[in-house]
Amino acid sequence: MSSSSESDWKRLIRFVAVEDGKEHFGQPVDDKADIGLLASKGNKIQAYEIVGDNVPFNGWVDIDTVYTVKKLSAPIRRDQAGGSIRLLGANFKRHIEEAGIAKPKEPVLMIVPRTALAGPGDIPIPPFVHKGKDQLDYESELAVIIGKDARDVPREKAFDYVLGDWIFNVQDAISFLSNGTTLEAGTVIQMGTPSGVGWFKDPKGLIKDGDTFSALEKGAVEFTWPNSGLAAS
Repeated sequence: MSSSSESDWKRLIRFVAVEDGKEHFGQPVDDKADIGLLASKGNKIQAYEIVGDNVPFNGWVDIDTVYTVKKLSAPIRRDQAGGSIRLLGANFKRHIEEAGIAKPKEPVLMIVPRTALAGPGDIPIPPFVHKGKDQLDYESELAVIIGKDARDVPREKAFDYVLGDWIFNVQDAISFLSNGTTLEAGTVIQMGTPSGVGWFKDPKGLIKDGDTFSALEKGAVEFTWPNSGLAAS
């Protein structure tokens, strides 16, 4: 991720520290490490603490304070995630081709509550979603976090509002979604599902209890969910 103009960090992680068992925001000491992959393998990760009065939206890297990561979390807390999580549908050409749907003329918006925000690791899935069914699919998406309140943003200024760093790209999405409404700082925008989801495979590649799902963003980071965490009751 790249920082907004109000912060000096270059990569952001949120984690529970080995040293004090508390939650911290930090910047990895190794600026080229694949943090998600290291965490999934249980390898040692160290981070400089990011401090300030409104981290991560305003904050700076304290290179004198280094913590060891015990558990990796989502980059921001649920209470920091704006009003809701915005998702773009039908935003990858190959995905709409495999799904057999028409190319949209404008971004397709879906909204989920910010309480759905979760980090890497086991995610309990309610029984009513999967019990007696064989249709639990998986998706991986690039997510953009808004770094400051955004309203009626011109496309050319969209990246000024990204906390970190298709048919419709990031600039298109921010400009469209802020048209006549405010994207609060912390709002998460998911950029849509690429091709290759399990539902459209032959045979279908659906998730079962104990399966491992990994999402890799080339040149960025890999995150792994060790099992689907299906609740028994």
